[in-house]
Amino acid sequence: MNIFHDNMSKIKAPTQIIWGMHDKVTDPSGGEISAAAIPNSQLHMLEKCGHFIIMDSPRKSAKLLVEFHNSVCGKAETKKSI
Repeated sequence: MNIFHDNMSKIKAPTQIIWGMHDKVTDPSGGEISAAAIPNSQLHMLEKCGHFIIMDSPRKSAKLLVEFHNSVCGKAETKKSI
């Protein structure tokens, strides 16, 4: 193991893991390993997606990021201009 893996269990912040099922740079099992090691994490494995999730699946990854942000931080209030 490396320093990152040895310390994943110490992460206390809500954590979102988005991984491409067809990642050829980092094995997709890394998503499952990370999710199992990081408490309070959620894993999303994206179909037809490689290492560059934002380029391979821009709409789905953006949707997941916004949903995660809203679940952790709440929805942003819309300010009305006068």
